[in-house]
Amino acid sequence: MKFFVQNNMNNNLKEQDFMYPTFQTRIVASFTDGIFSFVPIILCTIVAQFLPEGKDLDANIRSLLNFIFNLTLFIFPLLYFVILESSKFQGSPGKYFLGIKVVNETGHRITFLQALIRNVVKILSILFMGMGIVFLVVALNEKRQGLHDLLARTVVIEK
Repeated sequence: MKFFVQNNMNNNLKEQDFMYPTFQTRIVASFTDGIFSFVPIILCTIVAQFLPEGKDLDANIRSLLNFIFNLTLFIFPLLYFVILESSKFQGSPGKYFLGIKVVNETGHRITFLQALIRNVVKILSILFMGMGIVFLVVALNEKRQGLHDLLARTVVIEK
């Protein structure tokens, strides 16, 4: 697949072929990111084990702690990926360590909005279709794009 990327020397766009990471590389990156992104959730769970039960804890405080835990459970992983994929790193630690990155259709860094769309669609796809279907779409697509990549107009490439 050919993309146009900016040449840093003279700011002209030139055509360049990109290599798409293997299906296995994408899975290993996802697994690695799962470990990184769920550390705060594990920490919240550990802290919750030490909270007093029943009457020893005010109902308002318990409600606040439940809200914070639920917020951490859903929002942190989303923001983790959105911020890192739209940053200069162009990907999460899993992608970085495996030498891959997320780019837009023209080969440039994706916007915060593209990263948000990409990750919300990924979460919804996993919830409604299951992880297997999400990976199957990636495995069968020529550019190895998932539904989330197609809708956000992004692609994962090798650095």
